[in-house]
Amino acid sequence: MFDALIKFLFETEDYEVEKNDLDETSFSNHLSYNPSMNAVDQFTISQYEDIKYPAQSLKNRHIVILKYELQTNQRAEDFMSGLSYTLEAKDVPLTKTIHLYLPREVSYKRFMS
Repeated sequence: MFDALIKFLFETEDYEVEKNDLDETSFSNHLSYNPSMNAVDQFTISQYEDIKYPAQSLKNRHIVILKYELQTNQRAEDFMSGLSYTLEAKDVPLTKTIHLYLPREVSYKRFMS
């Protein structure tokens, strides 16, 4: 298992998930916006096995907006939290089920009025 994690973290090939590659029962939506190397990917996951898609996007230094369905919430959130720590990314909880994951190169400030 550790070898698989090392391989995943240090793989260098670019990987992008397209909507037609996703199983419609697993993902309710996936949006990708990529002007000049900045990408924002949005996912809704309904089963734990699908966490690999937003994880790969974060690994490729994309901004990830992730909505967790209730049945996958804690386990998937823990995985993404560990990945964020390893990649020095930021995990910004927006609501109980929606998180924003930012690569270390992206700054984030929240202003409250």
